[in-house]
Amino acid sequence: MELLARPCARRTTLLIPATALLAAATVGIGLVDAFAPAVALLMLVGLAIGVLGPVQQAFLHGLVPSARRATVVSLGSMVGSGGSVLGQGGLGLLAREQSISSGYVVGGAISFAGLPVLWVLRRMNSTADGITDGAGTLAAYAGQGLPDVGAVDAVARGSEPARREAA
Repeated sequence: MELLARPCARRTTLLIPATALLAAATVGIGLVDAFAPAVALLMLVGLAIGVLGPVQQAFLHGLVPSARRATVVSLGSMVGSGGSVLGQGGLGLLAREQSISSGYVVGGAISFAGLPVLWVLRRMNSTADGITDGAGTLAAYAGQGLPDVGAVDAVARGSEPARREAA
């Protein structure tokens, strides 16, 4: 990730092109007539999703205070799941009535609707938009909400002297 973090000092610098790539590749899948280009475009969709997931989570964790983070993450998951159910059902119906290609084209076109939201987030110039930590540094793992230390101490802090006295 450090390879992308240096030239992309802001998370929206990654989110905007990744969303555009996702949408364009999805539309492209619906427009091509050959198998090989469709597979190549599907791999680009996977690449875009691989960039979007962790960057979105890191942005969200940096933007929302920790006291409210669980609620916001849960709400986002609920809305995403509902949108997924409705979107997949609607696009599946469209694919059944029209063609599978039309489902991809419409799904990709709908994905382009996320770009204006990302531009608004970029213009907010929030501190959460900045990528500050390099790879391999000791810092909080915001994508997972983990603390600075990823391991659990084998001995509880403060209990070591009590054990020595008892022995």
